[in-house]
Amino acid sequence: MVFQESIWRTINHNISNAEMKNLAGTSSTFTLEVGQVIWYLCSSRAWTSMRYSDELESACKDYVRENVEMMTNYWQEKTQQEYQDASLALKMKRAVCPNPEIDACRLEQLPDDYSPLEADECAICEAVVADLFGIVQQTRDRPKKKLGDNYVRLLGLMGSVCEELPMRHPIRAKERDAVLELCQDIWEDHDSTLYQMAMKRSADFARTMCSQQLELCDDDLPTSFLYAHDPGRAPSDKDEM
Repeated sequence: MVFQESIWRTINHNISNAEMKNLAGTSSTFTLEVGQVIWYLCSSRAWTSMRYSDELESACKDYVRENVEMMTNYWQEKTQQEYQDASLALKMKRAVCPNPEIDACRLEQLPDDYSPLEADECAICEAVVADLFGIVQQTRDRPKKKLGDNYVRLLGLMGSVCEELPMRHPIRAKERDAVLELCQDIWEDHDSTLYQMAMKRSADFARTMCSQQLELCDDDLPTSFLYAHDPGRAPSDKDEM
């Protein structure tokens, strides 16, 4: 699923670069070649800046080479407004990942529009923690102390969690502003505690973050929700009991 997020980021980097050139008066036309964006995904700034694990790095080129045509068919012919909406990444996950040609997940394992994220402290806390856990698990940076480039880089990735919420959770359009505002409030109030996940990377610590550490929820986070970034690797909730 990180591939769809990175495609979205790369497309938007290209759009932003074109807009900057237009403002500078050095370019007047721009054509988005989606197939080229996907083909060169693994060397793009959007991909390399995430510092994904060695496993994901090695899988990227094979994944792109084998599926570029199919993914291009899904991603092409969108309006600029659609491309700039982060929720498009989630829509593409639901279209691409369960596709029989890829078979990376089952559709029922992905978030659906029937259970949208609402402006509720507990629900948003759980979404944020699940996303942070995914970010930490998927990066190759494994800081052992609060010094050094790898710790700073990881905190930088974690700090974008509210902005990227629509990439991973369905949110009704009319409630998006309220959800993102509450997410930012929670982040500003508890960022120092949430940043502990950079060093304490276990599922047990993440599961109890909202209930025991922040006291925003009554119950611990279900394991299946915590592993939303990679459903195939989630141990069953029974295993955690």
